Amino acid sequence: MNNNISNNRLLVNKVKEQSLPYWLKALICKTVGYFNGDLYRFALNSSNELFLTLEHKTTTRLITIVSRAYYSEIAKNYPVENNSELKKLLSLEYGLSNNTFYHVWGGSKGQNQVNIWQFFSKTPDSLIKLPETLVLSQLLNNSEVMLSNSVSDKDTSLYIARNQQSIHSALQTPIVNSVTRFSMAAGLPMVEGEVLLAKNEKPQQLANGLMKVKLNTLFSFIKKVDGKNSLPLLKKVMLPIAAASFIYLLATSTFLLYKQGILEEQLNEKSSLVSSALQQQQAFDHDFSRYQALKQFANTQKIRSGLWIIMADVFSKAKITNVRTVDERYVIRGSVDKATDLLEHISNHANVKNSKFDFPIRKGRGVEVFVISFELSNILSIDNKAASKELLISAKESTNG
Repeated sequence: MNNNISNNRLLVNKVKEQSLPYWLKALICKTVGYFNGDLYRFALNSSNELFLTLEHKTTTRLITIVSRAYYSEIAKNYPVENNSELKKLLSLEYGLSNNTFYHVWGGSKGQNQVNIWQFFSKTPDSLIKLPETLVLSQLLNNSEVMLSNSVSDKDTSLYIARNQQSIHSALQTPIVNSVTRFSMAAGLPMVEGEVLLAKNEKPQQLANGLMKVKLNTLFSFIKKVDGKNSLPLLKKVMLPIAAASFIYLLATSTFLLYKQGILEEQLNEKSSLVSSALQQQQAFDHDFSRYQALKQFANTQKIRSGLWIIMADVFSKAKITNVRTVDERYVIRGSVDKATDLLEHISNHANVKNSKFDFPIRKGRGVEVFVISFELSNILSIDNKAASKELLISAKESTNG
């Protein structure tokens, strides 16, 4: 390999990496070959990577990629803007030879860029013969030059470049032995990138480039056939396409059925969760409506006697057996550990006045039996939040029950 290539050269598989699906690789192995004096076929190794191996059978491939050493390549600019007129002119210039093909790339300012390829007679018969420069150029951007190493030791390395849309190439020789010299010989502008295609990477990159060739470009290389040979050729074309379509449809159908099964299972799981959530929501809505109603009811109620505000404290301190009213005095009877402390507690309440023992304290069984009477200092009429709380607690207990 020539050392004049600059050190900033990049490997194709790092800047143009593309992973083809297995079925597409298998289709390439069945239909595509490579010719460099010997016919090779594509095959897959144990890692499902493409490589080239000699074809020992006499077979006609649907597509054959031809080495640069077995065709000539010309890049021209024609001062004809109309594509139809230009194709008529090219047909007159190069005739209807089965080994000559051309493609009009287009252009601007009244100029059209055209590539012409003439395959040598030694190239094997095939429905579509593609120049390897066309295939590999699909991996390049404008102003990039590729140095492609040969598949076998008897071949020569190859320089390839794209200038605007036209393809330029040349085999490496003692004179054209660097990117700079190739660029000068081809009349290319300044090179902005250099790309190296190693020998072991070439099969994979040929496949990647082939997948990037547009259909309208591919049509330019279809072999011209007469009516007698059209039926066998049609079978050769349609059988691989039909097989590939069948495999694709089978794989797609299997995948869709698998996804449908998963989605139905997930839907069943989600349906049970949604049903449970709806039930909980309905129960919550019912409880919340009842809570709102009870709250509204409690807020409208007024406790008009301050007695129960006082009794709320008394009930927690003593056992009350009787509560009655005598001449606007409230008389409570009950038992407690120490009656005088209870009387003091009642007397200290802000709403109580004239509290006293109505009868002497009687002791029995470790407690003191008392009768206490008192008057209220005023008649209260307030919103009692404690009463609302008691009502809500009662509602909750009845709901749980």
